[in-house]
Amino acid sequence: MKRVTCILLLLCFSVSADAQEYIGHAEAFRTVNIHPEVSAKIAKVHFTEGSLVKEGAVLFTLNSSQFEAQVQLGKAKLSHAQAALDGAKKHFSRLKAVGKRSVPGSDIDTADTEAQKAQAELDEAKAELRISQINLSNTRITAPISGYIGRAEFTKGGYVTPDDSLASIVQTDPARISFGMTDKDFLAHRDSPAEYELVLADGSVYPQKAVIDFSSNVMNPDTGTITVYLRVPNENHTLIPGAIVRVRVIYPDSEEQH
Repeated sequence: MKRVTCILLLLCFSVSADAQEYIGHAEAFRTVNIHPEVSAKIAKVHFTEGSLVKEGAVLFTLNSSQFEAQVQLGKAKLSHAQAALDGAKKHFSRLKAVGKRSVPGSDIDTADTEAQKAQAELDEAKAELRISQINLSNTRITAPISGYIGRAEFTKGGYVTPDDSLASIVQTDPARISFGMTDKDFLAHRDSPAEYELVLADGSVYPQKAVIDFSSNVMNPDTGTITVYLRVPNENHTLIPGAIVRVRVIYPDSEEQH
């Protein structure tokens, strides 16, 4: 019982009758682990560890020689399949034009079947070429989101597979703030409009207000709180994931004391 009471005291303390402050934590809005789509050696690492990368920026280049060769092979197979189809169609057209009086019907049927088979082989060659082109494009690994990238788990010359995690990116703009609101406050103000102000570790008030992102769908039975998640712009990346902030919830007509 003492443990629960202490936790509640840490989570929330009153500022005024119409405002409450809670202990919150800054979180990354999204975290993405980078995996290769194909297996190959790393030819180049394009980023500086710990830097801010933009969505679409090239992070890794893989050795592409085998994939380029597969594309060339696929193009050759496609040309061969196209030529075979053209020949099969011409042969079928000639036999059909002569007619069954001069050519056995079975020969015409066989020619028709061969033309259909050639069409299927052409479609297969097109699909194989498309797969080869996709694999080649996957030798350039780009950032799926903008954010801070961590350490490179592999360097130039390292052989990687789709099972390997190459690096991770955390999106910090916008930032997400989570805090535990007591069940009493949550029930009392769940339908009330409110402003959400953030107080940083140095006591300064964050210049932009946060807004509700979503709330947890379960109440924590040990602390009697529900986790609320806020979203706030973080263009200057002031709010670092893991940082502790005070969340000041200001209700209408509040006369809170700063």
